[in-house]
Amino acid sequence: MPYTPLSDLETLPALPRLGEKVLGFLLRQDDREGVIGDFAEECELIAGRCGAGAARRWFWLELLRSMPALIILSHKKLRRNFMKQNNIRLAAIGIILILPALALCVGGILQSGFGLSQFNEAINFDMLFFNPAVLIGGLGLAVGLNLWPVVRIRFQDGNLVGTVKVRDSVANLGLIALISLLTGIIFLYLLAENLQIFAR
Repeated sequence: MPYTPLSDLETLPALPRLGEKVLGFLLRQDDREGVIGDFAEECELIAGRCGAGAARRWFWLELLRSMPALIILSHKKLRRNFMKQNNIRLAAIGIILILPALALCVGGILQSGFGLSQFNEAINFDMLFFNPAVLIGGLGLAVGLNLWPVVRIRFQDGNLVGTVKVRDSVANLGLIALISLLTGIIFLYLLAENLQIFAR
């Protein structure tokens, strides 16, 4: 096998450009630099021992051999991106669904706690959106939609197993926490109102 001097190595491309683009497309952003660097380093070593042609052959054979694993990784990456976007859409729909309850609670807190009634005067609470069925229904539907990507329940070895997925679900978890807070405020308000009725 012919020996390529180190001085000639400087003129050799580390990786074929098309191959580098294929690797860049298939790899996640986190892995891209390291894997391409490993391929380039190995190509450089083979080019130094056996020549540029052998390095290119090794690269394409190694890329073909690694292709199934890279495609699976790429599919997982695309699926994860889709799920992340879907989770954000569900959180946005949830925010729209809880707006009446949020407005009601903010108005109640501003008026009861700070004596500010301008917010309540600006919003017409007699509208259909502030019907108790719409308020509670919106909160319940928003919780259901946002629990879907977060909680997984399955049977495993005859037992019911539940898991909570935090990764890529921060917006959904934050919205569930906000809904819990709003539900608590509404519950406390109803409890206080009922106790006042009984006290009279």
